[in-house]
Amino acid sequence: MMAEFRKVKELQRSMRASIMKKAEEADLVEQAKLEITRTGRVPKLQDVNMRPSLSGKKTQGTVAAHKNGLRFTSMRREVLDVLYSNIRHAIYQPCDGTLYVIIHFVLKNGIMVGKKKHKNIQFFTEVVEASSALDSRSRSSYDPDELHEEQREKQLKKKLNSAFKIFAKEVEKTAEKNRHSVEFDVPYKELGFHGTPYKEMVFITPSVNCILNLDTTPVFCESLKDIEHVHFERTMFGSKHFDLVLIFREEVQLSTGKRFRPDVRRISAIPMTSLEHIKEWLDDISKVGGRAPPTPPTPPTPPTPLLLLLLLLLLLAAACCCCCAPHQCCR
Repeated sequence: MMAEFRKVKELQRSMRASIMKKAEEADLVEQAKLEITRTGRVPKLQDVNMRPSLSGKKTQGTVAAHKNGLRFTSMRREVLDVLYSNIRHAIYQPCDGTLYVIIHFVLKNGIMVGKKKHKNIQFFTEVVEASSALDSRSRSSYDPDELHEEQREKQLKKKLNSAFKIFAKEVEKTAEKNRHSVEFDVPYKELGFHGTPYKEMVFITPSVNCILNLDTTPVFCESLKDIEHVHFERTMFGSKHFDLVLIFREEVQLSTGKRFRPDVRRISAIPMTSLEHIKEWLDDISKVGGRAPPTPPTPPTPPTPLLLLLLLLLLLAAACCCCCAPHQCCR
């Protein structure tokens, strides 16, 4: 009896997985095959991690630039192809006060990575381990070993930033040589601000084409072309934080004609000190920003009949006490 029960459960599980897979692949756009570069030097980045992972918690391998796209090959010989024609935004983020140096791609049409469809593909290298970054506060500035370690980290950051930047330039040249257009964007750290697009506070940076945070999962990356209006909320006097609401264009659609995003995206808990330079940035990129009208003061609540009755009883009790109490002269 138990064996039959297990078979039924396994059948249900496989049916659910099959239905979910069909739903994910329903609006997939068929991609062309990657044209491998057979002769000459192929630009490569070795020992990089990929997000989302192909299998398991971590996927490490090599990404190479070919004639019409990029190919990532993992240590387990798993392969993922990203075509130049399917790249909407390409972003290079150096390690400047962060733990990672990143090359990120926002795709026009989602591709299957594992069992799910994704539009954000990222290749990165962790420059400083998170545990080492947390322990950096306890370092002594007079310890020769600590000074040597800090110098080594600076050299490693410089080396990895240079390797990723050179690879980005080579990808642009390879794409242009084969009649494709790929241009890498770099975030402006000086225009960044803290906010909460999902569940945790992150550092959000604008770039020429996007507003983004690439360091955490899930990735926050929105195209500025899709944003029609920016609205400020909770900008009241005395408030320490405000919200930024990105309102997207009404006709932001895929080639299939289906809506692929919600109408708005909220970034909450932004410090009030960032309000003015966010307004200046929106003016520079010609985005309209509005503010919610101030909340009118709440009118006083009229007294209820029960409250009036209680007040009347209290007044009567006070009057009775005054009448019954002996006068001061009679003592």
